[in-house]
Amino acid sequence: MHKKIKYILIFILTLSSSIFANKLIDINKTSDDLMSSSYIYIDNTNSETIETIKNKEFKRIDNSKPKSFGYSPNFTVWIKLTLINTSDEIQKRILEYESSLTTHINFYYDGKVLHEGLFQISPDRNTLEPVFIINLKEKEYKTYYLQLSSKITTLIVNYKLYDLKSFFEKEVYRQNILVFFFTAMFILAAYNLVIYFIVKSSSYLFYVFYILGISLHQFFYTGYSTLFIQDPVLVESIIKGASLIVAIPIFFFSLFTISFTNTKENHPTLYKYLRVYLYLYPLIIFLIVYLQEQGWIRNIFSALLLLLVLLLTLYSVLKRNRQSYFLLLGWIIFFCSMISMYLASAGVYNIYNDIPYMVELFLVLEGLIFSIALADRIKILELEKNKVQLSLIKYQENETIRLKSMVDEKTEKLQSALQDKEFLLKELNHRVKNNMQTIISLIRLQKDSIKDPKMSEMLISIQNRLNAMSEVHQLLYSSHEDLSFISPTEYFISIVNGIKETTYSEDIIVNYDIKSYLKTEEVLYCGLIINELVTNCIKHAFTLDEGEIFIKFHEEKDKKILEVIDNGIGFPKNAKESFGMDLMRSLVELYLKGNIEIINNNGTHITITWY
Repeated sequence: MHKKIKYILIFILTLSSSIFANKLIDINKTSDDLMSSSYIYIDNTNSETIETIKNKEFKRIDNSKPKSFGYSPNFTVWIKLTLINTSDEIQKRILEYESSLTTHINFYYDGKVLHEGLFQISPDRNTLEPVFIINLKEKEYKTYYLQLSSKITTLIVNYKLYDLKSFFEKEVYRQNILVFFFTAMFILAAYNLVIYFIVKSSSYLFYVFYILGISLHQFFYTGYSTLFIQDPVLVESIIKGASLIVAIPIFFFSLFTISFTNTKENHPTLYKYLRVYLYLYPLIIFLIVYLQEQGWIRNIFSALLLLLVLLLTLYSVLKRNRQSYFLLLGWIIFFCSMISMYLASAGVYNIYNDIPYMVELFLVLEGLIFSIALADRIKILELEKNKVQLSLIKYQENETIRLKSMVDEKTEKLQSALQDKEFLLKELNHRVKNNMQTIISLIRLQKDSIKDPKMSEMLISIQNRLNAMSEVHQLLYSSHEDLSFISPTEYFISIVNGIKETTYSEDIIVNYDIKSYLKTEEVLYCGLIINELVTNCIKHAFTLDEGEIFIKFHEEKDKKILEVIDNGIGFPKNAKESFGMDLMRSLVELYLKGNIEIINNNGTHITITWY
């Protein structure tokens, strides 16, 4: 009994001594005053150790708000807190350091040390923020030390104490919220990427990269990355490029705004200057990353770009650009989220304390607004497309009417010109025919006055040849059909009748089998050939001035075949060819580019072929 009273007195004396030296924090009560019940020491030399720091004079933290020391401070912060378990049971608590961006955290307890922080993530860690387990027996108290420093990132001192159930409920809830956030951002990115492939507008592609950039930023900013990337070398390499991680969404958001507001066409002068800055911006960011600049200068260029794009948006709103209203609303939400993250990082005001997950909510809401704006743009493009199509249809109708009028006018003029040409051609043929008839008449008169039979026969041949030529012009003059092709039947009959009339051979029968047409330029040559062949038949093939002649003409594919057949005595083998035969051969070979075949078999069978 006396021994128990002795232990109680020792506990009271020790407790009184501790209370006098430091304020004790009861772990069984709320942890809201944990910060204000802690003590802080700034080690400007970065040389203190756990052994030396115990002899230093700590100052009590005057309030429970997070304390910010800016980006990459050149000193170490030490925190001392004394926890007591006033209950009669063993108590376990979790001390959560609520800043996932602090690079180095050392937790000292019971002569041991635990290393945590962004650059020394514990392999067993499965929480978003660094946590430390506090175990206190009944009526026990202990003093703990936190050694804090941050390279590259901001140093914000903020920690809370939770019981196990409350902490894990909070942790699971927060991780689920972040899963929902990243899933929503992925869906928005996929949705806009599909639209990009449909409409081929660069605005959608820029917005997809902006969403992915924001998601990447939040992946590291929220500490979600620590669940997947724990290798200290890799983490340090990524964090050294923090300026690049911040710059990616800002860069693509600027490109999206410029494309979305059609700045190139609506504000060409402003677009020219923005384009120059956008070319320089990535180079500046890479230079900052290369030089490892960690001061205020690393954010000034991004802030300047955002300011320029904001002014562009406001200018477009003043110009009453419908799309700019959506953009301005999204800008306000984007600006609020960026300011909230900056104030939280700077330790000025942490919106998460009052409205948890507000930044994530802002970003998802902003994504929805921009997606609605892009969908609205599709509607506007569709209306413009319909308007252009209607204008095009109207233009096509007007052009059709105009072209039809032009075609009708041209057709009328061409028909008139064709009629004039046909009239002139017929008149020319008529005049040529008349001139030839005059020549034939003169030859006939001259023939009647000549007593020499040979000379008379020669004049008759000339007369028949001229008559063959004259009949062509008569045929062309009297024809009312297409003059490109002519049926040679009437022409051949006219030539043969003229020959029979001049040679007084009415008893010779001529049969015709004409099954094709001749080209106009071929008619004259064929007429002269018929004249020579029929004249030769009448003069030499029949001994009794009686006989039969067959004139045939047809086509086999592209080959034209003209045949003259008689049932006379045949063509003598050793006979010397006359001038008429020479003329015929010349006409066939030189002008028709054809061949002559002569067969003697119960008469003469002459076949002329050409193509």
